[in-house]
Amino acid sequence: SYFAKWTGKAGPGTLGLDAGLQGRDKSAGLSYEAEDLFGLGGRTSVGAGYRSPEGGKRSVGGRLGYGVTF
Repeated sequence: SYFAKWTGKAGPGTLGLDAGLQGRDKSAGLSYEAEDLFGLGGRTSVGAGYRSPEGGKRSVGGRLGYGVTF
């Protein structure tokens, strides 16, 4: 089993990368989060992921979110 994760500053937000390998299962992900990216006071988050399980179907997914705290 191997798993690697990295996060760091990228522009006004934080970029995250991760990858994993367990047996023949593979996975990878990417995320980005930023406060007040559009000047409206909210938090923006974007992410994408890939998974390839042994004996199963590969999948790719994504998400986009924006939240405001009252």
